[in-house]
Formats: sequence, structure tokens, C-alpha cells
Amino acid sequence: IKKAQAAVLYPPNGIHTLIHGPSGVGKSFLAELMYQYARTTGNFKPNMPFYQFNCADYAENPQLLLAQLFGYLMDKGKYRRLGEVEVQRKSQVMVIAATTENPESALLLTFRRRIPMELSIPPVSERPWPEKMALIQDTFMQECQRLKKRLAVPKEVLRRLMRKDYPGNVGELKSVVQVLCAKAFLEHRSEDGEEIPVDEELLAD
Repeated sequence: IKKAQAAVLYPPNGIHTLIHGPSGVGKSFLAELMYQYARTTGNFKPNMPFYQFNCADYAENPQLLLAQLFGYLMDKGKYRRLGEVEVQRKSQVMVIAATTENPESALLLTFRRRIPMELSIPPVSERPWPEKMALIQDTFMQECQRLKKRLAVPKEVLRRLMRKDYPGNVGELKSVVQVLCAKAFLEHRSEDGEEIPVDEELLAD
């Protein structure tokens, strides 16, 4: 997080940043958080836009991607729209790139020199236990807001969720918790009260 803050705050317009890590760890989420944070700083205008550019669209022609995005635009802040020859436009941009690929791959090496800051997000299995617990608790809180009721979650349920492996990372963790809450809602939907118990038995399958 400190590196992400440093990348945004560095004058005059931040440092281009590469976020890498396996699928589902929250790379796009971090990129949007960096954008939201940037809007609160003096480095960027509060109404600056946030554009998402899908590089996968250029999978068959990576050289066109490099020419369009990682040539003159990142080096000098200048660019031409596709098909333009005479007009040269100016833009102040901070690029936040995200990839599941190995950052040492041949394609990435061609423009990594233009992206000084690198952030690596580890899979959920490698997160510290307090961070993993915070992810689980935050997901339960989101489901409370959705259901407009409190969820009573026993410690043993939390312990089993903490020990569980999540190959799909944060996305899978959220899905597991949401399904658990859906089962609890179904089990107790006819009961009155502001609280839904999340029984340990619901984790059986």
C-alpha cells in the first residue's frame, strides 16, 4: 500500500505502475483504489477520468499495442489517434497496468523500463492470517448489508473458513461466503428477528 501511495503522490503526475499476481487477487480493485486516492491528492484533478484499456484485445498484435500505448505516449505524453498523421495530441497520464503473466516475460520486458513501480499481490493462501480474516469479515459485512440483517457467525465457522484453500483467491473466498450466507438465509427465512444464524453444518458440502 505504501508503494501504491508513493506511485500516486510522486510529482508531477505519479509513477507508471505494474501490478502483478495470480487471477482473482484484486489487481483491478487495487488499480481503482489508486485512482480514487489520486483524486484526493494535489497531484491530479479531482474530476480526472479513469480509463480502462484491455490489452487482451491486442493479443494477436502485441507490436500494435506497444506502438499505441507504450511508445511516445508514456515517454513524452504525446500521441496520435489511429489514422492521424499531422495532428499530435498531448496528454498527462499515469498508467496502472495489471497482469497475471510473469513480469519477466518477453513482452513485458519491452516496456517494463517505462514502468518503474512494481506491486506484487500474493494469493490468498500466502496472506497473513489477520488479512485473511479481514477479507472474510468484510465479505460477511457486505452480505449483512445485502440482507439488511445481522449474521451470527460462530468462531468455528470462521476457523474453518480461515483454514480453507481458495485457488480462485479473493473472488472464490467471496463466493464461498456468499453461498454460505444464502444457505443460512434459506434455512431461517421464515423466522422473525434481525439476526440470521450461520450454522456450522452449512459448511458440510
